[in-house]
Amino acid sequence: MSCKDVYHSASPAAMIYLRSADLTTMVHVCIYHPLDRWERMNVEMDTAAKERWARSASTHRPFHGVEGELWPVRLLEQGQTSPQAGEKVVNDLASRLADHVLGAPLEAYWVSKGLIRPDAVKTVNWSALSLARETPALARRFWVSKFASNHCAVGTRLHQRQLTDSPSCPRGCPEEETSQHVLSCPNGNDLWDSLASILLQWGRKNKAAPGLMEALITGISHWRDGTAEHAPLRYWPSDLRTAYESQTAQGWGGVLFGFTSTAWERFQSSHFKAIRSRRSSRRWVAALIRNTVSFHRRAPGFFPPSSG
Repeated sequence: MSCKDVYHSASPAAMIYLRSADLTTMVHVCIYHPLDRWERMNVEMDTAAKERWARSASTHRPFHGVEGELWPVRLLEQGQTSPQAGEKVVNDLASRLADHVLGAPLEAYWVSKGLIRPDAVKTVNWSALSLARETPALARRFWVSKFASNHCAVGTRLHQRQLTDSPSCPRGCPEEETSQHVLSCPNGNDLWDSLASILLQWGRKNKAAPGLMEALITGISHWRDGTAEHAPLRYWPSDLRTAYESQTAQGWGGVLFGFTSTAWERFQSSHFKAIRSRRSSRRWVAALIRNTVSFHRRAPGFFPPSSG
């Protein structure tokens, strides 16, 4: 088949392509084969797309949503119908779209795991949690996510995989061993006390606000024995009580997995201002989260081999 035959056998879209092609492309088409069905469809789609963008670039019309790169993107909150009511995104588009698309499902997932209460999702310090996960190694971040979601080798998971005869706690506790039970098991009190001491030392070294670390330890300790609502709030400053009550409404079990209330950041920020420190309270909370979720690395024995 000659080049002339290839040209006349091609579709109109392919003819446009051949007319605009350089000599090398023409020779390639002529020597090897005419355009098959998929190639013709690809050329037609490419031509149609170019024509559309050419029309769009020369046409002024009001913004009507996420359609391409020619207009600023706006994210609509639940219940909004007008694109102009959404939040304009001008940078870091990929991350913002990911947060918008995955945010609600991820929140619902952690609520289903019992780490956050449904009515307190918006009080979680997601910014500090996101900042905290940037430093650890990728394998470490994967492990924390697996442990928080109960997808590691705890008793219930091992029993589900038929690797153990019972999902019960291996420390002699009658309850089933889940990730949260590993942290709240009453037979781990001695080791928990030593880990609480480590956390208090970290707070003193890093200029924690007065009473903040003690309040965290109190809340987690009472959560472990089921009496979080009986903390001595009346003896604490009002802003510390507010932070404690906010975390209580959110749930104390999630603290050991990094789900802290935004009230702690505000409380620490007030302390930094009082001592005229230029440190970032958000980065401070992120460091607190990293140290909290890495407790088991500092005290071998708190997490038995079956939970690793």
